[in-house]
Amino acid sequence: NNWLKEGELSYSLYFDAYYGYDFNRPYGGNRPPILFQYNRDNEFNINRAIIDVEYTSKYLKAKVGFNVGTFPSSFMAGQDTLFRLLSEANLTYLPNDKFSLSVGMFAPHFGYESGLSIENMTVSQSLISEATPYYLMGLKMFYNATENLTLGMTIANGWQNIYKNPGARGNGFGIQVNYSKKDNYELNYSNYYYNDSKDDPFSFYNEIYVKKHFGKKLTLLSGISLGLVSTNDEQFNNAVGIFTLLGQYKLNEKWSLGARYEHAEDESGSYFVLPRPGYGLYVDGGSVNIDWSPVKNIMFRVESRVFSSKEDVFRDDRDFDPAVSTDLNYTSLSPNILASVQVKI
Repeated sequence: NNWLKEGELSYSLYFDAYYGYDFNRPYGGNRPPILFQYNRDNEFNINRAIIDVEYTSKYLKAKVGFNVGTFPSSFMAGQDTLFRLLSEANLTYLPNDKFSLSVGMFAPHFGYESGLSIENMTVSQSLISEATPYYLMGLKMFYNATENLTLGMTIANGWQNIYKNPGARGNGFGIQVNYSKKDNYELNYSNYYYNDSKDDPFSFYNEIYVKKHFGKKLTLLSGISLGLVSTNDEQFNNAVGIFTLLGQYKLNEKWSLGARYEHAEDESGSYFVLPRPGYGLYVDGGSVNIDWSPVKNIMFRVESRVFSSKEDVFRDDRDFDPAVSTDLNYTSLSPNILASVQVKI
């Protein structure tokens, strides 16, 4: 097959180093468990270092990516050692300009942030990104119905599973409808229905967002996510809601400002690892960041971020000394400062 032999091999590199300081001074060094990216406190570390290798021919793309850092170490802690190294591994068939079919491990069809901070308006990931999969294992199809309208469908091994859980027989299924006009606006709806258990519980995740460009300087994004969770086949017993508002203003070619407001509610811990056992998550969050890119492909970023809960759910270890007492203190605030340098080649 000449089209296979005439393909090209390429690679890309990504490096994201950071220093973060949590004012609650977590004794174990880890920030609240609702966070996976940039989750270490008061130390210099690597969030993600990635190398991607891609083969591209007329009808075929094959891509494999390997990553290391504190993010994959925490986010994929339950996977086999080999799979922890993978950021993606997939094969895509492109019979024409309108249709694509991918199999393997890939980014999900929902979410409005990239897994790479350098491509996002804010430095750290929003709560919606931390609560939903960074990857799925399965099959994904896209159809470019028109120049502006794209339709997608995904079948995968549940909610971010390399392997299915023991006894689980169902697969996850979801669709995407995306309408966009380049450099103007984008409107997206995605959903995903899945059951990761051998029992009856199932979840139905829904997400809608709109992204608008105001000229070349200002970009705003507003998104609402709703996860409906059932403990039987008859009704939804729990609901998880997340609202996100993101903004970025480019001062010039080298400097930009970013800001975020978000609100999340997860009473049962269906989507988040609850920071305090027995307490639901009702949290507001905000952040501001400034970015400097002195040359192409390199970015220095500083962010100030705070979470505020209606209850004391965040550990406060400022006075914690296990040699004196093992009693834990909690507070309603979780403030953090983050600095990152990112390179993408």
